[in-house]
This record gives sequence, structure tokens and C-alpha cells, in this order.
Amino acid sequence: MRPQRPNSFHAMLADLLDTCGRKHVEAELGRSLSIISRWTDPGEENGRRMPAPDLDLLCRMFPDGAPVAARHFASLAGGIYVPIETGDGDVSEASAAVVMRFAEANAGIMAALGQGSKLPGDLTPEEAEGVHTDLTRLYDAMHRLTAIVQERREAPARLHTVAGAR
Repeated sequence: MRPQRPNSFHAMLADLLDTCGRKHVEAELGRSLSIISRWTDPGEENGRRMPAPDLDLLCRMFPDGAPVAARHFASLAGGIYVPIETGDGDVSEASAAVVMRFAEANAGIMAALGQGSKLPGDLTPEEAEGVHTDLTRLYDAMHRLTAIVQERREAPARLHTVAGAR
């Protein structure tokens, strides 16, 4: 397989197939691994492209893969994918996840901008891809925490119950 250009359709598709599991995709779509591999090859000249109905079906059958495609298409539209979270969960765990993701993203940015970079003071496309991945994980953690906090804002009766239990 050839290297993928970051943020390309082929790269998104490779990530989606890895998230879903290529063997599972093969079984569910009834397509050979050879055809599936061709879908992710930007140099494929036989016109082998993933049909849109197959992309739709994968996102429906493998919900963990849908955000991969959603992020790609939101980026093409000039936006970002913001998942709608339920708000169930622990505030302290979600807050800790935000802090960890922020630290990871910041460390990645500082390392990319450091003296060891191929382009000190700026990001190469490869460095930008890594930073983008870290920032996407940070956004996801922040949206999760926001949903949990929003749930607490909307349910004052729950707080009285918890306070009364002490």
C-alpha cells in the first residue's frame, strides 16, 4: 500500500476500515480483502472506489467508525465534528481526561515546534497530522465533559438527592 496523504479520502477510509476491522468489513459487505485494500490505495488506477452505499452501510453497522467519516467530511466543509454526548458519566474522570488530552496535545505541539523539528517554529505536514489527531482527541474529551456538566445543570433534583444522602 502506498503512503497516504493526511486528510485524504483514502487516509480516512483506511482509518475507518481499521476501526471497523477489515475482516469484519469483508464479511459484512461481501467484498474481498483485495478489493477493500484497493479502496485505500490512492494510486489505484482500475477505478476501484468504495461505493457510497457501502460507506453508509459501514457507518451504520459499525457505529465506532462513523465519527471517522464524520470528521473527514466536516473538515471538508470547513468545520469540525462535534459528537452529541449523553451526559452520563463521572465529572472527575471526564475532567481528568480533558487534562490528559490537553497535556498530550501541548506536548505534541511543543515537540513539533522544537529544535528537533524539520521546520522549527512551524509544522511540517506530518507534524500537523499528529497535532491534529491530538487536538481532535482533546475536543472529544472536552465535549464529553461539557455534556456531563450540562446534564448536571439541567437536573437540580439529582443534586438535592446526592446532597441529602451525605
